[in-house]
Amino acid sequence: MWLRVLKLGFNIYCKLMMPIFVYKTRKGYKDWDKYTIQTLPTLLNCDAKTAKKIYLKGIYQQAKFHLAYAFFFGKYGQALVADELQKVQIKNPQLVAQAAETGRPVIFLSIHMGIFYMGFLKLANSFTTDRTINLVKIAKTSGREASLSKKIKQTCPNVEFIRFDHRTGERIYSQLKANNAVVMMMDRETRVEGRTTVNLLGRQCYIQNGPAKLAVATKAIVIPVVNYIDKQGCNIIEVAQPIDGKKQPNKTATTAVDRVMAELAGHMEKWLTAHPDQMHYWPYIMFTINRDKQQKIRHNFKYT
Repeated sequence: MWLRVLKLGFNIYCKLMMPIFVYKTRKGYKDWDKYTIQTLPTLLNCDAKTAKKIYLKGIYQQAKFHLAYAFFFGKYGQALVADELQKVQIKNPQLVAQAAETGRPVIFLSIHMGIFYMGFLKLANSFTTDRTINLVKIAKTSGREASLSKKIKQTCPNVEFIRFDHRTGERIYSQLKANNAVVMMMDRETRVEGRTTVNLLGRQCYIQNGPAKLAVATKAIVIPVVNYIDKQGCNIIEVAQPIDGKKQPNKTATTAVDRVMAELAGHMEKWLTAHPDQMHYWPYIMFTINRDKQQKIRHNFKYT
């Protein structure tokens, strides 16, 4: 009963706080918001009105996600996290089990869509209890998030967090060499050391290839996963066919990286076109599409 009361309170809180939250988070991105809305009709083959609706729904999903993540779950306890976790449905869970049984390291790759942290926790619970699954986070920590992390550890004891800093790659590599698992995002650029040419949404672009390089270097299995809310309102995490990070005989490491990235770009395009209004950060997709092959950080790109 008390959980239902809390959720009702959260929905009311969202309606009251949403305009303030959206204003604070979007005020520095007006140019990109405008550019994104102008570009989406071409990328998604839709009219301008539909594109704007898609973009605004995505911003709403992002805002609701952050309000839930930073405030609601961190403040109100493990019981709520466990209750929400039970409702998450995994599509193709056998693919996760099969990857775990190989004993090889695993990289789960996704994009900022849906209630992704609940999907990742569901993955952790279904993966294996004798190996660590590391969630790579680029956000700064806070008191509320530290509280939430503690509750997550109580619910999913094999989960650890890797914070983004100058040693993130080293930590990820170390975990993969220990045959553990890592969960990473591939749609938001952080520190970029190299790019691979791929086709994405009908355009040739240069996408960061760090995850693929890690997979090839550690012979990891790459599993693309996506989170979304279906038409019935269920929180879904969908597991796609794994990609083998092993270098093929008589092929170079670069060829292997290009192969992995081409498959990942295909999955990203499928997710973006299937659930465009659940994408949190369309501007970051624009950053990716407009990268120069040699650019190291996204902020160098000027508005056009």
